[in-house]
Amino acid sequence: MLLLTSVQCFAAQVLKETSFQDQFDNKLELNEKIEWLIFTKDKESSNIINNVFTELKVIDLEKYKVLYVADISQMPSFVTKLFALPKMKKYSYRIALGKEGVESKNFPSKKDMITILNLSKLSIVEEIFVNTEPDFKKVWEGID
Repeated sequence: MLLLTSVQCFAAQVLKETSFQDQFDNKLELNEKIEWLIFTKDKESSNIINNVFTELKVIDLEKYKVLYVADISQMPSFVTKLFALPKMKKYSYRIALGKEGVESKNFPSKKDMITILNLSKLSIVEEIFVNTEPDFKKVWEGID
């Protein structure tokens, strides 16, 4: 079932500049240079992104002016430390981690969907929601 949704924003929501830590404890920034924000709140969505990025050999998201934010605030800390972070450290790309939930609370989202926001100086130009690998791959190929 195709659940690709694209919404053009006419009264543009403006996101705030935000600092994140990646899976290596290095700083990542949501700032005016970012043109695409990919946001997930669940494991399945994160797996979809990883599968597509692995297949396409994506390494440097910054090259595409993309920030990928994973909200891990609902994950128990022992799961994060023992399982999630070691797994994420094997990925070839950096993930901005929303550890508290407040960093990403104003990001548009839909349950069990990957949120992809096209930004212009932190203003949301377009919202895209997908929940399958083929749909995410199609959107990514439009970014890349």
